[in-house]
Amino acid sequence: MKVRSVWVASILSLPIVAASTAPAPQVTREAPPGEGVICAWAIYSLIEEVGRRCAPERFPENQTELRRTVQRLDDYVRANSKLTPEEIARFKTEQANVGAPEAVLCQGDALQMFESLGQTNPVELSRGIDALVARPGTPTWGTCL
Repeated sequence: MKVRSVWVASILSLPIVAASTAPAPQVTREAPPGEGVICAWAIYSLIEEVGRRCAPERFPENQTELRRTVQRLDDYVRANSKLTPEEIARFKTEQANVGAPEAVLCQGDALQMFESLGQTNPVELSRGIDALVARPGTPTWGTCL
């Protein structure tokens, strides 16, 4: 019981301590070239596959931009990695469900991601990819979320 009261007291005192100290300066880290490309490549390839096969009539402008996005990421990976065409195809099958049965592809999280991206301005999607592929570098998973 004593441990709990100490824990509660320390939690309750946090706002007071936080309010009494100056905020730490924000340090912006520039990602190295290629960082997050694999992550984006997997996600956008999956969303493009879902749109093309599960909802081809939905969000036509965004689907056009998605196809362009995936092509740009494909080109970046080919130019900046040593992946073979077979390895790229395997990646697309394993990470983007390319070729998966529609009963698997057209449901759940992937369909929700497609619907969510459909609400995004295609110009914003393009701008984000422009920044990601602007500098040559070894593609890595990094983080893209």
